Formats: sequence, structure tokens, C-alpha cells
Amino acid sequence: MPDSRLAGGDVDSRSSGWAIAGGIVFAAAFLNAFIFVLLYTNPIIVADDWYFLSVFLRPALEGDLEFSDFYVYRGAGDHIQPLQKVILLLQLHWFDLDYSPSAVLGVFGAGASSLILVPIIWRESEENVPDRIKFFAWALSTAALFSMNTTGSWRWPLASLNHLTSAISLVFIFFTWSELRKGRSNRIGWAVIVFTLVVGDAAVLASSAIFVVLIFCCLGSFRSSKAIRLALYFFLSLVASQVLMSSLAPVVGETAEFSTAPDQMAHLFRIFLSEGWWKWWALPLSNSVIATDRLEHLFGDKAALWQILIALSLLTLHLLFWRRFIREPTNGASFFAAALMLLFYGHVIGIILFRVSIFGTQYLEQPRYLLFYQFNLVALMVMLAAYFRPPASLKLRGAQSATFGFTLLCFFALQIEFSQASWATGIHLTAYYQKAARDIVDMEAYPGLTPKNCTTIIPLCDQSEERRIQTIGLLRRFGLNVFSARFRRIHASVIHLHE
Repeated sequence: MPDSRLAGGDVDSRSSGWAIAGGIVFAAAFLNAFIFVLLYTNPIIVADDWYFLSVFLRPALEGDLEFSDFYVYRGAGDHIQPLQKVILLLQLHWFDLDYSPSAVLGVFGAGASSLILVPIIWRESEENVPDRIKFFAWALSTAALFSMNTTGSWRWPLASLNHLTSAISLVFIFFTWSELRKGRSNRIGWAVIVFTLVVGDAAVLASSAIFVVLIFCCLGSFRSSKAIRLALYFFLSLVASQVLMSSLAPVVGETAEFSTAPDQMAHLFRIFLSEGWWKWWALPLSNSVIATDRLEHLFGDKAALWQILIALSLLTLHLLFWRRFIREPTNGASFFAAALMLLFYGHVIGIILFRVSIFGTQYLEQPRYLLFYQFNLVALMVMLAAYFRPPASLKLRGAQSATFGFTLLCFFALQIEFSQASWATGIHLTAYYQKAARDIVDMEAYPGLTPKNCTTIIPLCDQSEERRIQTIGLLRRFGLNVFSARFRRIHASVIHLHE
């Protein structure tokens, strides 16, 4: 008879081994993104930042800021983002409107998301799921969360902040599951309202996904008066928070491009008939693994074929995902995975309705959306860990382990390739930021002249002299961004300006 102490020691040794391996994976992924952001994220005011300067930061600088200003947006299709505005305000007061701290927060948000998955995968899955499967699911999810499949979510601070709001959404999914499992409903109402008022419309989307999963639970594994009461409170609080946020949110600025007029919907239907019927699902799925430009770089003319194969493979896994969720009793990991997968679907539908209808199908390939697409990979991995049952045959078990190991190594190899390609763009990103900074300074000095090849991510390039004087003058008057001595000192190696 084997010594139980030896058996226990062997288990502890294996657990320590997986913990060490996990620490190495996390440290490598985190540091890669963190150092890249420190060196190459964009600190310059660009794109939508100018809108927030005019409608949010201006009243803050002039002492007229009101609570409702944290909810300002441009109408249907735009985002209500109170948390981002709080961070923007902190960047204004502490960093002279340097935008790079947002990207740093985004890296920590991705790290938080990875760590949140640890208790979900290890504690909320079925008993007897092997540690090697849990590690596989967590490690691949972590690699996806920190992926440099595109640099868009790391070099643009506003996009990087989506990692932070995503982490908060993951925490809220887990919190809702905990309340459901314990049969408590007295806290869920206030939690939904606070979640919505802090995070904004991203919270509404996440809460809607959670509510759908709650309804399924009430009809299945958790058919009880307590579960029904929790779902009812959740729904009423979601409606109340949405009404409250909408009443707080003033519409300021251009709204035409976000219109959902009938002619726009007719245009969307025409896009669907021509190519949308397959690209609307294929592009988000394939881009979650490898972006189209990366695929073209690696496979050239065969990139389209690989894109379809990747999308079909993931589509098959999605069908198996829902088959398993419907058939098995719900546990914490499967609840989390289902809510996250519905959140992925919600993001794709929103992009199609409010962006593809205006800019066409290729807008699905915008780099900043790849973070949302990667939710489907994380959801698939968590569902795998939720119910995994190894085959009885030792040979099949060995072959299965080898397959998972090979898959993980291939995915890691892809991430290394993506990282090398991203780091190689650093010198070009620096030149781009230098040009953007110089264009802003030139338009402040000569507002009636448009700089040659004016940087496309600066909307003032296409605006009037009066608008330039008003907006850039605000930066000059308060010593912000490229007009801040501290900003220039911090970014001296990146931004070279001489007046």
C-alpha cells in the first residue's frame, strides 16, 4: 500500500510546478506589454481625445464641471464612459494631460483579468478536472489577453483602458455568480446600479449578457424562488440604472455619423446580402486568433483560406460550447464562460449596427476591437475547464495531453511572432508621434495654415482656424500635453520639439 504522505507530497509538488509555470507565463506576458507601453504608447492628444478636451476638460479647467459631464456623449452609437473621464481628469491634474498613464492602467487591467480567471478555473470547475487542463485553459487565456496580435490596444491609451473596464466586468460576472450560488439577492440591485453608473454603457452590455445567463439558470439548474427573485431584482435594477444614466447623459457634438436612420439600416441589409452573411461572423472569429494583416504577412495569397479555416474551426467550437452549457448543470466556470461569450456576441452586434452600417464590413477589422474578439477565446477555455473529463484509456489520455500541449506551444509561438512584429514598429510609431506633436505646435503658431501631410489622427487638420485657436489655445493657456514642460521632459526620448 503506497504511503499517503508520499502521495500527498507528489500532489503538492505538481501543484507547485503548475504555479511556477503560471508565474513564468504571467510575468513574461505582463512585462512584454508593460515595457512596450512605457516605450511606445502614444502620449499625444489625438482622435476622440480632442472631443473630450472640448466638452469635458474645458469645463473642468474653467471651473464649470458638473456631475452630468461625466456622462456626456455624442448620441446613438457613441459610448458613455464615466470611469474613463475620471481617469482623464486625474491625468489632467497629475500628468498635465499626458495620455500614457491610461495605457499603463490598461496593462494592469489585462493582468487583473488574467488573475481573476485563476479562482474561476481552479475553484469553480467540476471536481477532478486535471490541473494540466486548468493550466492549459488559463495560460492560453492569459496569452490572448496580453496578445500583441495588434498594437492598436496598446499604443492607443483610450483603447488600452478597455482592458480595465473589461476586468471590472469580469469581476461583476463572478460576483453575480456568487450571489446566485448563495441564494442572496439583497445586494445585487445596488451592485448593478453602481456598476452601470461607474463603468457606463459597457456595464449595460455586460449586465445584459449576465441577465440572459441568469434566466437560463432559473429555468434549469437553479430553479428556485431565490434565483428568480435575484434575476427579477437584477432586471429591474438594470432598467433603472439605464434610465438614470440616460437622464444624466447630455448629447454634445456631432451625431450624424451615429444615426440609425432607415436608409442606414437599408444600407446595412445590402452589405449583409453582398458579403456580410459570412464576413460578419468570420472576421471577428479569425481576427481573435490572428489579425488579417498578420495573416497576410505570414501566408500571402493563402491568407483568405486560412482566415476561413480558422473561423470555421472556432464556429464549430462555439456550437460545442453551447451544447455543453445547455446539457450540463451550471457551475461557476460555465456561468462565467457563457456570460463572457454573450458579451463577445454583444460587442460584435454593436459594431455591426453602429459602425459597419456607416463604414462597411472592413471596419470589423479595426485594431481596437480585437480585445473584444478575444473574449470568445477566453470563454472557450473557461468552458473547457468547467466540465473536462479525461478519457479512461491511458493512451487516449496521453494523446490528448500531447494535443493540448502542442496547441498551447503553437499559440505561444504566434504570440512571440506578434511581439517581434510589434516591437519592430517602435521606431515608426515614434516618428508618427513626433509628426503629430509638431503638427499641433505648428497649428497653434499658424492657425490659418494646415501643416503639410497633417497627421490623420488629429481632427483639427480638417477644421477651421477659429476652432484651432479655441482648442489648441486651451492646451497652450494651461500648459497641457505638448505644451507642458514636464510632458516634454518625460517624453524627451520620443517627442523632439523646438520652438
